[in-house]
Amino acid sequence: MDKKQIFIIRAVLGAVFGIILSRFFYPKAPIVFIIGLCIALVALAYLTEYLRRRSRKRSEGSAGKE
Repeated sequence: MDKKQIFIIRAVLGAVFGIILSRFFYPKAPIVFIIGLCIALVALAYLTEYLRRRSRKRSEGSAGKE
């Protein structure tokens, strides 16, 4: 998959789960809060991908030194 498709999937899933979480925990939350939560979920998806790739590069680099 290319980066555009991955972003669309993450954005849709972030919106769906953001709405579900906000309605479950904060039923009277304003729309701005819900949008912020959706954006935060997508940002966290990219952050975890970055951290996973970084740790994988470190483990691959240290494996060759032994």
